[in-house]
Amino acid sequence: MSSTVKTRIRDWILAKNPQVNAAALQDDTALLEQKILTSIQIMDLILFLEHLQERPLDIDQVQPENFHSVNTICAAFFAEAV
Repeated sequence: MSSTVKTRIRDWILAKNPQVNAAALQDDTALLEQKILTSIQIMDLILFLEHLQERPLDIDQVQPENFHSVNTICAAFFAEAV
């Protein structure tokens, strides 16, 4: 997995949530359970992921479990980049 993609996703999350400690946001941090991302932010994140991929997301991949952490986001939407 490209560390650049993970870094861009982490940076996006931190920009949307300035109250989150950057050192505490790890690749396996539970984003929904820890209320780091809201449902509205997930919609914005989907648009950001489409921008990173330069194409629309596969609607079948837009499942709550794919947004658990930076790791699961990358595995679900950027697996072909490995």
